[in-house]
Amino acid sequence: MAGALDRVNIPDRGATYVIGTVAKALGHDISSVTLPRNSIRRSRFRNREKPAIVEQEFIHNTPLLHWDGKLLPDITGSKETVDRIAVLVTGGGEEMLLGVPKIGCSTGKQQAEACLTTLDEWGIRQQIRGLVLDATVSNTGLKNGACTFIEHSLDHKMAWVACRHRVMELVLASIF
Repeated sequence: MAGALDRVNIPDRGATYVIGTVAKALGHDISSVTLPRNSIRRSRFRNREKPAIVEQEFIHNTPLLHWDGKLLPDITGSKETVDRIAVLVTGGGEEMLLGVPKIGCSTGKQQAEACLTTLDEWGIRQQIRGLVLDATVSNTGLKNGACTFIEHSLDHKMAWVACRHRVMELVLASIF
């Protein structure tokens, strides 16, 4: 609770009042509960340290796989559009575009196969620990989603980081 109050910038003294009120609403005898402001402050400080450590270790030392697909004009000069998928990896403060392969259609399985093939070309398949994706059914579906296929193929649990912005569409549109 102290962490939630910290996120909305309630001062320590105000947090003491809020926690006391919640404890009373939950049926606790407020006269028998000690709520020192310094204890709340220490708890808030510990909560601030944990995310910073987790973020630093996860983002900077763990490769994350990013992908997003888009219908684009074919680069052969024909007026047809083709499905392409941008495959990127981030880690150690670096970002690298691994490839933009053409896929038959944007099913979860085909997206996953394109990602895995690209990872194999670079020899980094087993280093991936997280998946960054847009929250479409083709990515997140429990049976036919790209995440499910990738996680199953890599044979270890992945952190799924769903992004609501279609950043890769902008990258692909600029390239093609």
